[in-house]
Amino acid sequence: MAGLRWYKLLLLGVLGVAALPYPSAHPAQAVLAAERKPASDPVKPVSISALWHDPGEIPSLDLAFGEGGAAHAPRRDAIYSFEKEDLGGTSAKFYVKDQDGVQWLVKVGDEARGETAATRFVWAMGYFVDEDYFVPEMHVSGMAKLHRKSHSIHKDGTIANARLKRTQRKQKKLDTWAWADNPFRGSRELNGLRVMMALINNWDLKTVNNKVYGPKEAKDAAQKNASGDKEEISTDVQDRDNSSSTQIPDGESNDENVRYVVSDLGASFGRTGGFSSRSKGKLKDYQKDGFIRATAPETVDFVMRTKPGGILRVFKPHYYRQRTAMAETVENIPRADAKWIGGQLAQLTPQQIRSAFLSAGFTQKEADGYLVELQKRIVELNAL
Repeated sequence: MAGLRWYKLLLLGVLGVAALPYPSAHPAQAVLAAERKPASDPVKPVSISALWHDPGEIPSLDLAFGEGGAAHAPRRDAIYSFEKEDLGGTSAKFYVKDQDGVQWLVKVGDEARGETAATRFVWAMGYFVDEDYFVPEMHVSGMAKLHRKSHSIHKDGTIANARLKRTQRKQKKLDTWAWADNPFRGSRELNGLRVMMALINNWDLKTVNNKVYGPKEAKDAAQKNASGDKEEISTDVQDRDNSSSTQIPDGESNDENVRYVVSDLGASFGRTGGFSSRSKGKLKDYQKDGFIRATAPETVDFVMRTKPGGILRVFKPHYYRQRTAMAETVENIPRADAKWIGGQLAQLTPQQIRSAFLSAGFTQKEADGYLVELQKRIVELNAL
């Protein structure tokens, strides 16, 4: 009995500590400051054209193929050969090369479908995305055994339900950018992108998933400066989730080829939430989640259930700050900016929305369900 009383007292003490104010001048400010990255001087100056461009006649856009279009899509008769595994992120990923010399980053698992569909909608709104395609089945020669297992990868080299991201030979990752600290803060276009993350329920809004892409020459120059003219290591691969950040050289940030991209949209079209409740690419979960959480005369907050329980701010303070910052990414957005992106979204036709999901591997029934839910959310935006 004495041992039990001791355990209860310890538990009450822990809960009491968790209930205390977080040790910072202002919790929200501390969260945002923690997500501000990189620590070095920000990339500047940068035109809004590095984040957003006029998509043109939205109803005429081809959402079946997205950013890369049909011309860059994987060939139906493509022959792929294995190159190497990518251990970035959480999904099973590896690089292949086809007979035309095009390199692809293959991702399998529960992110493949949702990510492909998500890129279509973000791209249609004028933002830059990766050239992603969904392939129901492909064969890879020389397929190696990966560290991460997946039911989609078979011993004979057959890969099922894969997302293929086309590697751009002349484009490299230059840096990462944070939602709370970037050259576009306060702009209508950045606020519109924040709304898009809420619209597609992308709950993985980490800084590492936001990439700055630019000409290969820009990164080569930066690497040369950093190494003191030492011999460079060849970097043929565009995307490295765990690579170090590289400062864009002065004078390069105005280059029209510099792009700020949300590169990983895999945690989309499911349910936002904690570790045990969130999901990816699940229609029923997406339908159950809310969209607009609260409104004020000038601003609107959207649903993003990423903020963990208060007890974690004691035991896992970094995790608590990171996940709280993700929730704040879709809060305090000017109503006018939310309504602007809503007007853009309203131009999408039902056929376009369906084709985005069908081309991403969803069934006709799932595509119809997503269509209804998306249209509902678009109506909510335009009613603000």
